[in-house]
Amino acid sequence: PEEMNRRLIDSVADVCFAPTETNRQNLLREGVPAESIFVTGNTAIDALKALIETRPLAPHVQGAPLEMPYLLVTAHRRENHGRPLQNICCALLEILALFDGIHAYYPLHPNPAVVDTVKPILGNHPRVHLLPPLGYSEFVTLLRFCRFALSDSGGVQEEACYLGKPVLVLREKTERPELIQVGNGVLVGAETGKIVAEARQLLEDEDMYRARAVSHTVFGDGNSSVRIAAVLAERLRE
Repeated sequence: PEEMNRRLIDSVADVCFAPTETNRQNLLREGVPAESIFVTGNTAIDALKALIETRPLAPHVQGAPLEMPYLLVTAHRRENHGRPLQNICCALLEILALFDGIHAYYPLHPNPAVVDTVKPILGNHPRVHLLPPLGYSEFVTLLRFCRFALSDSGGVQEEACYLGKPVLVLREKTERPELIQVGNGVLVGAETGKIVAEARQLLEDEDMYRARAVSHTVFGDGNSSVRIAAVLAERLRE
């Protein structure tokens, strides 16, 4: 429904603010006039930058220190319900079996389709920390201090890219191809073997890890709101 809503709104909007050049090209292909499109970056990165700059983030969540090092896991998309999510959980168990010093934090979406799959597989593992849904600052804390993330979330892909955190994207495709292009992300789907293989590389090969753990501003540099406000102010003066 989000994509349908976007297309409907874009078709009647006077101005479209595209986070990236790829998004601008997509709008052009949909018939949006070039003079109505402005590449500004994503305001989500503005919020992330503001949080980091104004609130010191210590490695604590829900009042407890984080067990380091750790992986951050988020998986809740409908396309991963059922067998794919089981495969993701089994991949995590294999990773933890291979690296006995690694922990995993998994904020669980309240959807029963997620909870009823994840808890029976991961609920009793001593190094898996299943958490309730977190507030924004606590989640950013988890993302900022993790070794890398395994996620099917689009927002996590953007935030991790800005923070310089590698992401194993638990999908067959992504609406954020820029993440793959700059090297922060790898598409692994819900294939257990592929997830484990990519995780092993990030945990064993320090040179590869450093090459992929680089901050990029492809989704925004924290000044998107300023650019949007400037365009709107100019339009209002016309």
